[in-house]
Amino acid sequence: LLPCAFWPVAPKPAPGPLRAPGVPPVLVVGNTGDPATPYANAVTVASALPGAVLLTADIGGHTAYGTNRCVGRYVDRYLIGRTLPPTGTRCR
Repeated sequence: LLPCAFWPVAPKPAPGPLRAPGVPPVLVVGNTGDPATPYANAVTVASALPGAVLLTADIGGHTAYGTNRCVGRYVDRYLIGRTLPPTGTRCR
């Protein structure tokens, strides 16, 4: 991240509302113990996209797909058949 501190362009203000018109419902996966991407960001994205479902992984680490079987099952179902898990689903 150090190069970003010296980037020669001034930062822009925070981005506006998240929009994705016409997309099918989205599966958002968030790890509660992710050191790089805060879980709160996943909550925000899921709540900003109409019809999105947040799959919560109560695990540490930066990724859940490929490292957690429960998450893998739900993500595979979504990618293969666009089947979303029930709202509030958690993987431990």
